[in-house]
Order: sequence, then structure tokens, then C-alpha cells
Amino acid sequence: MLTGTGSVACYVARRRTSRELTIAGTTALAVGTALTLAALAAGSYWAFIAAAVVAGIGFGASFLGIMRSITPLAAPHERGELFASVFVVSYLAFGIPAVAAGVASAHIGLAETTYVYGGAVVVLSAAAALLRRFGSTD
Repeated sequence: MLTGTGSVACYVARRRTSRELTIAGTTALAVGTALTLAALAAGSYWAFIAAAVVAGIGFGASFLGIMRSITPLAAPHERGELFASVFVVSYLAFGIPAVAAGVASAHIGLAETTYVYGGAVVVLSAAAALLRRFGSTD
């Protein structure tokens, strides 16, 4: 649900500016993640699926917005290097916290790890939305 709706969101929102995409995307990612945590706490499968859709829309839109923001900064002959760097950092940003969560879950439990990890995503996504909204005018 997350990646599928993220892909659809990129297509549907392709005519939006990078700023609009980033603000809406990071906001939806924060809200969707918070809703995911609430659905897990409530034990509701359908609420979890709906929350994953919201988070996926946010994930796709924010990624498109960021890529659209940074791509023009590189000359055409430098874009392969730029994309390679972005994807290395992106995979590390997913991989390192996942490994840390795996280690933490053995010590504090899966549920606690989930809420801490999800809470961090909510805070970071909301902070990114606010910084983009009030920090940049492009």
C-alpha cells in the first residue's frame, strides 16, 4: 500500500511545484505515520491500511518534491552522480534505522520499538514540512 500509493501520488501530482509537493508530502507522511501508530494501538486492520495509503501518498509526493528541487542544481552531466548519491543516502536512511530497530526490539520489545520509530518519523516529517513551509520561498 505504501509504495503503490506513493507511485500513484507521484503521477497524479506531477504538475505541482517542488515546494507544494514537499510541504504536502511531508505533512501527509507525518499524519499517515501517526494514523498508522493509532491503528496499531487500536488493533484495526482497515485503519492500518487506510493510514498506509495516507503515508504512501506523503512518501511519494515528498520524494518527488525533493528530487524536483535538487535536480536542477546539477548540470546534466552531473545528474547520474547526484542520483547515485541520493539513492545511497536514501538506502542508508532506511537501512540503518531498520537495523537499529531490530536490535532495539530485542531489548525493549517490538511494540515499543514501533512507537519510538514511528514517533521519530512523525516528528522529522512534521519538522521538514514546517521548515519547507516557512524556510524557503522557491
